[in-house]
Amino acid sequence: MFSLGELVSNPGLWVLKAFIAILAIGLHEFGHAIIADRNGDGLPRAEGRLTLNPIAHLDPIGTIGILFMGFGWGKPVMVSREDWRVSAAGPAMNVMQALVYGFVLRLATQTHVALNPILAELIEFGFLINVALAIFNLIPVGPLDGASILKRLLPLDDAYRFNKFNQQYGMILIFALLLTGVVGRIVGPVEAAAHQLVYLGIT
Repeated sequence: MFSLGELVSNPGLWVLKAFIAILAIGLHEFGHAIIADRNGDGLPRAEGRLTLNPIAHLDPIGTIGILFMGFGWGKPVMVSREDWRVSAAGPAMNVMQALVYGFVLRLATQTHVALNPILAELIEFGFLINVALAIFNLIPVGPLDGASILKRLLPLDDAYRFNKFNQQYGMILIFALLLTGVVGRIVGPVEAAAHQLVYLGIT
């Protein structure tokens, strides 16, 4: 989605894509914070995470990663108690963003509105990166949201073993999945299917 070549050849477009990516990550983390707050957990509010300002949700290394290496993460929202709904709220925010971008793309296509090529590329990018972030974060490995959701749904003994495994090997496994291209093989088909749904039935 990002490339150093694009940064050199079209820095303006790269910066706009960077803003969309940062917004996607920021709203993902805000989703965690607001659901935790709604469920009576005051820690995210106390730590200044109950804000739509994406800067408050950025992790320096994770931001550099998504801008320059194609994958990254936000600053995790700390909570007083774990809840699968809080974990699911982050990916849900990415799905909501993808739906907005997808709706604009579908509406423009159905009404035969010719979008500015740069605007169309940015909307397409916003759609795809939010689908990718939602699916990636639902992988049940390490500190990803999918692992937190699964842990809360498992029987107590299984949840304990699963949590211990992720604490020891989760991050190693995530990087292994990224470096071997497994994540791409998971996310890519979902992105393609979601993209086809946007244009389904349009001639």
